[in-house]
Amino acid sequence: MELNTDFLSVLLKKQAKPIVKEAFGEFLAENGLALVPISGRDSTKLLSTAEVAKLLGVERHKVYDYIDNGLPAMQSKPYKFRLQDVNEFITTNLKRK
Repeated sequence: MELNTDFLSVLLKKQAKPIVKEAFGEFLAENGLALVPISGRDSTKLLSTAEVAKLLGVERHKVYDYIDNGLPAMQSKPYKFRLQDVNEFITTNLKRK
């Protein structure tokens, strides 16, 4: 017996999506992570240390360690970061093995 695809899509939207969304939210909270939108962000906008920490999923003091290890930052008070530089640092230095 073949099921109607419209029925399946409605079922997934009404039942599965909220469950997955809740489970993903719990996972983020348990691991101290947060979602940071980057797709719509202007790559020329400067990020704060707190935003970079959230993007990397680390505490702010760890961002300062990354600066010592090559994360490009603008020398200002407080530090400012370009999104492109942070993404390149992640790609080249923080890939999981």
